[in-house]
Amino acid sequence: MAYERSSLRYAHTNGFTSLTFTEDDESIITCGSDGDIRVWRGIDDDDPSSTCLGEFVMCIAHSGKRLLASTDRNTVQAYTYPELDSDGILMRFTAPVTCLRVHEKYVAAGSDDTNIKVLKSDDCKSEFHLQGHGGPVLGIDICNKGELLASISGDGNLKIWNLSQSGTEVKSISGLPKTNSFENAEHFGTPCFEPQSSKSLAYVHGKEV
Repeated sequence: MAYERSSLRYAHTNGFTSLTFTEDDESIITCGSDGDIRVWRGIDDDDPSSTCLGEFVMCIAHSGKRLLASTDRNTVQAYTYPELDSDGILMRFTAPVTCLRVHEKYVAAGSDDTNIKVLKSDDCKSEFHLQGHGGPVLGIDICNKGELLASISGDGNLKIWNLSQSGTEVKSISGLPKTNSFENAEHFGTPCFEPQSSKSLAYVHGKEV
């Protein structure tokens, strides 16, 4: 299958940049170290709408009429979409939130403070923690049925957790690159479950997947 490469566009200032697609696949939402959220109406959009959410935004997730974002306040903040009005705080950490995943059953976030927090839907009273990593959480994914969560950390380990059992660790794979902070990571290697059946999990190991 042949792909065509579109022309490059300025998105954010130098530093970490992240993006997500809206669920209807009509827009691309980007965030960056400049603290801005930009909404692109397709790859040919030369004039995206821009909203400043703080000093920096490290990760975002879109779900229906809500946008979740991690800001310099070490929180997962909810916003209405597309208005981007503040809609409350879902989670609090002691360090920046580095990764987010939204599932129909769960909202999960990992942080530079080594912790992963999970909510059932967005009920703050249902929060439980996945503790076991010894380094910053670099990436997470939730399987199709919402039963398992995979996480990769700067401690060099990939862990798989059983969400249906309140986060029991079921497997750990070692030997991945180590780092002491998200900003210093040379490889993120976000784990990805196969989207249809989740019978396989892909992750980066050196120059291989």
